Amino acid sequence: MASKWDDRLRQAAETRGTVTITCTEGEKDDIAAAAEAVGARYHLHPQLDRAPANGMRVGFRHAGGEGEPPLS
Repeated sequence: MASKWDDRLRQAAETRGTVTITCTEGEKDDIAAAAEAVGARYHLHPQLDRAPANGMRVGFRHAGGEGEPPLS
């Protein structure tokens, strides 16, 4: 099932980039689930930063990317 964040997450996955999504605290679990689903389609592992008060950051790396730095 597609979420309202899929387009932005897909663009980040395609470029191996990071996206910041403005959301409420209650939406963060939904975004994390959507990021996992998008990552699985691209064989990537999402890195989730839930720290921003008004949203969250999601970045993507190769699923076997041990040793790669986390989001900064």
